[in-house]
Amino acid sequence: MKKIIALILCAVCALTVFAACGKKDTPDKNIDDKGYKEEDIQIYEGFGFVIKDEKAIIVKYSAHDKKQSLEIPDKLGGKPVTVIAEGAFEGFDFKPVGEKQNLSEVKFPSSLETIEDNAFKGSTINKALMVYSPNLKSIGANAFDGCENLVQLDIPSSVEEFGANCFANCPKLRVVTFRGNLKPDASIFTGSAKDFTLWTNTKNKDTIQFAKDNGYAYKTGDNL
Repeated sequence: MKKIIALILCAVCALTVFAACGKKDTPDKNIDDKGYKEEDIQIYEGFGFVIKDEKAIIVKYSAHDKKQSLEIPDKLGGKPVTVIAEGAFEGFDFKPVGEKQNLSEVKFPSSLETIEDNAFKGSTINKALMVYSPNLKSIGANAFDGCENLVQLDIPSSVEEFGANCFANCPKLRVVTFRGNLKPDASIFTGSAKDFTLWTNTKNKDTIQFAKDNGYAYKTGDNL
């Protein structure tokens, strides 16, 4: 009898431990796959954002006015937009209704500091005009990977870090403007068009050398 009771107690203990482990591994339904709680995400004109440390972080986008451009606001919820989070625009179709070709350009805010990994991966963005973001420091890995309609990049001199493959697999790329004196790793353009023209300032010797080393056509100007 004592053996039977002992076996029953062992079985109960085992079931309790199993249930506890299962509960621990079950994700919180109120937290999305990017780690943000749904109740913390605010929506304004299609922009989903959270406020953290008095700054706005764009975590998703769900609307587009279907015009030929999208201007990301400098402020959301009264706070400066400093981060476009991982996957925020991933796979988004910017193509205007009824248009056979993508005509959409995205203007980035002056307050922006970081574009995280995969932020625009696989989207139909046509022109990425980051020149309006003089505080932008970092463009994450695969940020624009697989953007098959991307033809133009305009990167401000403030950028200090490029993630791996951030502009990879963009077969229609035609114009890239590096306003800073940068010499990034060539892997940032893996699988992209090789016949794009790189524009830079006449004084940006490292960027010019980068173009020469990788066989990119380049042009220079004093106002870049």
